[in-house]
Amino acid sequence: MMARGHFLSGATAGLLSSPLAGALAPAGVETPVRALALAGAYTAVVGVDSLWPDIDHKPAFISKCIPVVSQLTCWVMRHVSMAVYEATRTEKDRKGGCHRTFTHTLPFPLLTGGGVAAILLATPAAGWAAFVGVALALGTLVHILGDAMTLSGVPVRWPLLDSKGRRWSTWGLRWFRAGGPVGERIATLV
Repeated sequence: MMARGHFLSGATAGLLSSPLAGALAPAGVETPVRALALAGAYTAVVGVDSLWPDIDHKPAFISKCIPVVSQLTCWVMRHVSMAVYEATRTEKDRKGGCHRTFTHTLPFPLLTGGGVAAILLATPAAGWAAFVGVALALGTLVHILGDAMTLSGVPVRWPLLDSKGRRWSTWGLRWFRAGGPVGERIATLV
């Protein structure tokens, strides 16, 4: 259920920023059809990429959508998230932690978008590096901001300490419960 809300909010952000699509894509003959196709593709990519921060969570749609590949990626990201959490937590932070830790921090969209763009630069698809990198970073950021509206919040201050000496404290607007009907209705209306 949360996947639909994240996808809809991501696609909305993609649609609103779709005028950038032509500038981010490889150069080509600009026609109205190409511009529309790029805007549509960019909107869809941002929508799908808005599912990415939940890759460390076994029950998440993205962790199950492509058999074996999604599950393996989930396993890797779960362990990366746990390792980052354990390496950076203070004695004031709770022990253990995986979901809504590293993949829900503000540096994560920059690292993943930039990382994927850098990988693409070394391939024949180098011309698409900016298009894909920006779409991934934007989709990821929209997901994090959406989760910041839930009761659970997200660790937006990471890696900084809060006033109580915690690095992994969560912050959020606390408007609705994750996966609840209010959040779904908001995402659908947007």
